[in-house]
Amino acid sequence: MVFIVFIVFIWILPSVLSQKDLHTNDQQTCEPFWAFIVWDLSETIDTFNVQRNFIFQIIKSTREDTNIRLDIMDTILSNVLDTKKNISDNWFTNIGLKIAQVKRTGLERNVIPYKHLMGAVSNFTNETVTAALELLFVVDNNSRIDKEESTLKELKKFKTFVAVRGTKPPPKFWTNIATDQHHLLELNDNIAGDIDDFLDLLCHDSKLYCNTDEYWSRNGKACKTCTFICARIPAEDPPYCLRECPYYRDRNKANDHSQGSGCNNLVPKDKLINMCFVSMWILMKQLL
Repeated sequence: MVFIVFIVFIWILPSVLSQKDLHTNDQQTCEPFWAFIVWDLSETIDTFNVQRNFIFQIIKSTREDTNIRLDIMDTILSNVLDTKKNISDNWFTNIGLKIAQVKRTGLERNVIPYKHLMGAVSNFTNETVTAALELLFVVDNNSRIDKEESTLKELKKFKTFVAVRGTKPPPKFWTNIATDQHHLLELNDNIAGDIDDFLDLLCHDSKLYCNTDEYWSRNGKACKTCTFICARIPAEDPPYCLRECPYYRDRNKANDHSQGSGCNNLVPKDKLINMCFVSMWILMKQLL
């Protein structure tokens, strides 16, 4: 008996130790959140199947009581799921059947309509109360949204995930719409091999109740702008700012550029040192 226990322990130990801290510690404290998934149905059958399996994995991995909305883009943008997750067998069976029944009906690829997308996002966000909102786009290399500039402007305040399937690098628009590089996933046939870090981030962001430029004030029980807790210069941001507003700088680079003057932290350190050194040398030469 002792020998069997020892063998089992040796077998599972490597997998336990190989898990990242965020996955082992953070995953246990994930909070229910509002997940809005937009699935642009691929006309390629293998990509379509990878997308479908990935969406089911995402839904399966969320915590109970997570609100899930799934819209699909075929000939039009339409809703397939609008439900609150529970862990009953019947719920999983029904969700699996609904996702399995999704099929492409259009012969031509359609552009995701900006107006309808923003309307769906607006309706969904108006319902959220003291819970994180996370947007997830499941697309391929051919997916497009009309009015791309307006879409980027509207969605940059949300925690936005993008999962792209394709043989080429993801289009620039989809890399830009993702909150940062960690919110972008390039799908392949091995879903299980890619999904762990993505799930860690979904879990981490479930504790951020507000938009990317806001933080949750536990005393006031409301969202407040990150400028209240972050410094004017990124290098001087306190730990509390970095924890509560982790995407504030990435999503508001334009504002950061307008706030500072001279040598600031927006310039890479090596270039910053060279710039300051040259400036001081020119100044000293003029004085002498």
